Amino acid sequence: MVTPWVFSVVWNFVKGVFSEKTRDKIKIYNTSNKAEWFSDISSMVPRESIPPEYQLDIYTNDNNNCS
Repeated sequence: MVTPWVFSVVWNFVKGVFSEKTRDKIKIYNTSNKAEWFSDISSMVPRESIPPEYQLDIYTNDNNNCS
């Protein structure tokens, strides 16, 4: 999940209530590192299934339609 930095701080406090098996299923991404998020999500979901507003092209200006 891509979140603001404050969520990471809160997660560090509450993650202790979850089992290790559950914690291993949750990954928190910093909003400044969308390339890492996109790489991980596109390995699980076909790119054509990812809405355009969440595709990496939006963040890197690789898309010719982006101004």
